[in-house]
Amino acid sequence: MNKIASLKSREDSLNSDISKMQTKEGIEEIIRDKYQVVKKGEKMVVIVDNKDVNNTTSSQTNSHGFWNWVKNIFK
Repeated sequence: MNKIASLKSREDSLNSDISKMQTKEGIEEIIRDKYQVVKKGEKMVVIVDNKDVNNTTSSQTNSHGFWNWVKNIFK
C-alpha cells in the first residue's frame, strides 16, 4: 500500500511539472534552475564556501603575493 501512495505522489508531482512547463513563466523557471542563467540586465551572485577556495587564491589577493605569482609565470 505504501508503494501505491508513493507512486501516486510521484504522479501528482510529475503532472504539476507538466502543467508548469505549459506556461511561459514555468519554462523560464525550469531554464533558470537547470542552467543557472539570467536575463540581459540582471546580475547573478555566486556564493563560494571558504572550504572550496584554494589557499593560493587568497595569497594572490594582496599585491605582494600577486606580483610573486606574476614573476613566477616568467621563470
